[in-house]
Amino acid sequence: MSLEPDLPDGVELVSMTPNRVTVTIEEKQTKSFNVSIVPKGNPDGGLQLGKPVIAPQTVKVTLPKSQLSTVTAVQGAVNTDGISEKFEQKRVKLKAYNKKGQELTGAVIEPSTVSVEIPVTQQAKSVPVKIVYAGELPDGLALSKVNANVKEAAVYASQDVLSSLSSYVTATLDLSQFTEAGTRTVQANLAAPSGSDKIEPGSIQIQVTVVPSNEVTDTERTLSGIPIVLQGAGDKATTTVTAPVGKTMDVTVKGPQDMVNNLTNDDISLVADVSGLAAGQHEVTLKVGLPKYITQAGNAGQLKATVNIESPSTPAVTNPNSENESNPSGSGEKGQERPQEGQGSQGGDSDAKTGDNAAAEDKTNPHNGADSSANGTSENSQP
Repeated sequence: MSLEPDLPDGVELVSMTPNRVTVTIEEKQTKSFNVSIVPKGNPDGGLQLGKPVIAPQTVKVTLPKSQLSTVTAVQGAVNTDGISEKFEQKRVKLKAYNKKGQELTGAVIEPSTVSVEIPVTQQAKSVPVKIVYAGELPDGLALSKVNANVKEAAVYASQDVLSSLSSYVTATLDLSQFTEAGTRTVQANLAAPSGSDKIEPGSIQIQVTVVPSNEVTDTERTLSGIPIVLQGAGDKATTTVTAPVGKTMDVTVKGPQDMVNNLTNDDISLVADVSGLAAGQHEVTLKVGLPKYITQAGNAGQLKATVNIESPSTPAVTNPNSENESNPSGSGEKGQERPQEGQGSQGGDSDAKTGDNAAAEDKTNPHNGADSSANGTSENSQP
C-alpha cells in the first residue's frame, strides 16, 4: 500500500522512506476469561492471606484472532505487603498475558477493573494443655483430683514456629497455695511458646481437690508403647536398642485416680543411660520419668533394655598364643634345633612358662571380649 503524505501549506515533499507499507487486516474476536488476583508481598508475621473474593469473576477480552488464542491469563496485582487486616480494593486494573508471562498490550478487557477483597487470618495450631506442678502440699494432705476447664489451646505464630512446636503447652499449678482439705478452683496462665504471637485462651481454670493423705485411694493403670530414649551415647559410637525389638515398653503406674486417668504417653519417659559403657552388648536398667504424685507400680525396678554399642575405634581382639601356634618353640629358628645335653628340658620349661604367662596376660587384657562384657554388665547393674 502506497503512503500519501498530508503536508501543510507551503511544504513540498522531496522524498519519503518508506513510501509503502504492508497492512494485515485480521478479524477481531472476543472471548471470556476467569480473573485471577496475584498478591504482592507478605502480611504481618503470624498472618496468612485467604482466598481472594473477586467481582466480577469473569471478563471479556477482545484481540485479533491470532493473538486471542495466546491468552492464558487475565490478572490483576495487589500490594499485600505488611497488611494486618482484610484487604479491600474497589478498582484493580486487569491485564491479559500469554503463556510466557508477557502482557498483550492491545487487549481490550471489559470490564477493565474488578473489585477485590482478601481475608486475612492468623495461622494457628491446636495443642494439648498439660498441667505441671510447683511447690508442695503441707504434710498430711494429698491431691485427689485435678481438672482443667479446657483440654486444648490455640497457638498463633508463623508457619516455621508452628511446625517446631512441642506436643503441648503448659499451665503451672502452685500447690503451696492449698493449706487445707477441700475443693477449690484456681486460675493458671498458659505459657506461650517461644516465637508465638499469642495463645488462646491465655489462662485456664483448674479445679483442685485436696484431701487428707489417709483418705487417698490410689489406682493403677498400664500405658503401652512408651518409647525408649538413649542417653550418653556420644557422637563416635553407634548405639542401638536391640531388645525389646520394638524399642518400646509398657509402664504400670499408680496414683490418685483422676490424675492417673488423665495421663498420656507424653507424660512418661524411659531413658537408657549408656554413659561410660564400653563397646559391646549391655543390659541397662531404664530410668522412668513420671509426673509428680505418680509412681511406678507392678514392674517397678524391672524395666531393662538390651543395647549394643559399636565403636569404629575398637581394636580387634587377638590371641596372644597365635604366634606360638605357628612356631611352637616361640623362639624363631632356634625352635627347629634339637635340644642338646639336657638343655632341651630347660628350654621346654621356659617355653611352657612363656605360654602360661601369655595366657595369664590374656585374662587381664582389657581388650578381652568376655572380660569387657562382664565389666559392662557390672556397671549396668546399678539402677
